[in-house]
Amino acid sequence: MTFDVPTQPVPVHIRQALDPLVAISADDPDLDLAFRAIEAVATLRTVRPIYPPPIPATAWIPAERAVELASAALDRAIVNASSAEEAIRAGAGAAAAALAGRPVDGFL
Repeated sequence: MTFDVPTQPVPVHIRQALDPLVAISADDPDLDLAFRAIEAVATLRTVRPIYPPPIPATAWIPAERAVELASAALDRAIVNASSAEEAIRAGAGAAAAALAGRPVDGFL
């Protein structure tokens, strides 16, 4: 049985944020950053229609470096959004807050 689930293209800056975050190893010693990354990924993927599944990582990235790359990409997503609605829909602000360890409640 197959299901046809509608998806939307992933904006380039969101893809640049997601890719390093999903490449953090489950064995990464920095659990705090790894958990922040998980929250950020979950936040970014809470869109309708959904984004397609992430591409599996081919190499692991240390959590600290992954969060740096993702934070920079999210900053670009926020700056380059054509409207506030687009930035909110992308979840960039909430994901950036999650990566920084701040509450995301105000964004949801």
